[in-house]
Amino acid sequence: MNPRANGKLMFKPRIQNPKMKNRTKYTLTTLVLLFVALVVYMLNPQRAYAAPTIAPATGPLFYTTYCNPGGVRVWSIQFDYDGGTNITYTNKTGLAQTPGADGIIFDTSDPQPNRYLLIGGQANQVYRVDTTTGSFTSVTTPTS
Repeated sequence: MNPRANGKLMFKPRIQNPKMKNRTKYTLTTLVLLFVALVVYMLNPQRAYAAPTIAPATGPLFYTTYCNPGGVRVWSIQFDYDGGTNITYTNKTGLAQTPGADGIIFDTSDPQPNRYLLIGGQANQVYRVDTTTGSFTSVTTPTS
């Protein structure tokens, strides 16, 4: 390395292996290209993320509460979503007083969609709850 050549500070790397000279050149070229691509990306005003359009929705939500001894364990609440960032809940209603409530799904075997709920109860009980009246029936599932 010659620190001064023609009055200018110069740096000339020594490469021991001639095969490494080409690798260094290609690596440096790749880094420069990646840097240029990053700068172009950062300067592009259209790169801003646009949130997907979501349609407004409204309807009932159903949920269960596990620990409410002797009280209502199956509930419904009305939601209203404006399609943006606002969601409101109104008309919280106790639906059924099942002896237990560990989980909830819609009964898809019924021809009337979203009319009945299946509620997992205590031990081996499953309750079928009518979402319009709150009445329910129970079925004991086999244990083995």
